[in-house]
Amino acid sequence: MKTLLQNPAHWAVGAVAGSVLASLCALYSPHAHATGLVYETMPNDSQTLQKSPGPTEWQQLFNEELTGSATPVQRKLTIVNDFWNSLHQVTDERLYGQADVWTTPFETLKMGAGDCEDMAIGKYFSLVKAGVNEDRLRIAHVSHYRYGAHMVVLFTDDAKQQWVLDSLSPNIKTLENRSDLNLVYSLNRKALVTAKYPQYQADPMRLTKWAGLMARIRPEEQGDVRTP
Repeated sequence: MKTLLQNPAHWAVGAVAGSVLASLCALYSPHAHATGLVYETMPNDSQTLQKSPGPTEWQQLFNEELTGSATPVQRKLTIVNDFWNSLHQVTDERLYGQADVWTTPFETLKMGAGDCEDMAIGKYFSLVKAGVNEDRLRIAHVSHYRYGAHMVVLFTDDAKQQWVLDSLSPNIKTLENRSDLNLVYSLNRKALVTAKYPQYQADPMRLTKWAGLMARIRPEEQGDVRTP
């Protein structure tokens, strides 16, 4: 994969390409187009919301099984996917009165609810905290054949298979076995890549929503950036 601005001779081209990638990603945000996703209506009583796991339950999740080096990665994926999928799925319009809000794990857990990108962000940082190599993890914007714009988490294994953690399903399958999904772009804290231009990567901080999220996230919500 080519890194933008890697060679001084390519600075101008890299800057333009980075802007193009960021623009494409902003255009195809999960709320840029109408979707057919059916979310829950916002629970009106506090008792219902209290049944959803909160920050305390999330911190308790990081026990020996989740953080232990002997625990298989697939088991960690399942624990994290099940935890975040147990939250209420509610639209940003219902929660915040805005069309597109990217929240930190604590922000989502305090609300007791969120939409697809909130769940994906929570899963991503949970797995990083659990010791999963961040280079293998990406938050991915996909197009669902039925529901339209959607966000999931991808984990790449040693065989280069990409496993999908999806708020729409408790089952973790490989991307090639998810014929209902088409990858649009993906990012982690290091790089942003589009499916259309996979040979280039850009700074994810070019995405306004991601930059705002990273400005608010607390140290205890995220793990170390890990390299092979």
